[in-house]
Amino acid sequence: MNEFLKENEKRPRVEFLPPYAPELNPQEYIWCRWKKNYMANFCPENLRQLIQRTKSTSHGLYPIFRKYSYIEVVLKL
Repeated sequence: MNEFLKENEKRPRVEFLPPYAPELNPQEYIWCRWKKNYMANFCPENLRQLIQRTKSTSHGLYPIFRKYSYIEVVLKL
C-alpha cells in the first residue's frame, strides 16, 4: 500500500478518522436500547404502524439521558 501511495501520491488521499467513541455519542445508547427493548421482532405492515410504535415507546428512552452524564465525560477529555 505504501508503494502504491508513493507512486500515486497526487491521486488518492488518506484521511484518518477519529476512533469510535460511543460514550461521546448519546444516540448510540438510544439506538441500542430502542432496538433491543422496543423494536425487537417488530415488523410493521405500514408506515403508520411504525410511527405509532415509535411514539408509544419513546417515553422509555428518556431515562437514558438522566442516567449518563455526557457533559462530565466530555469535560474529562
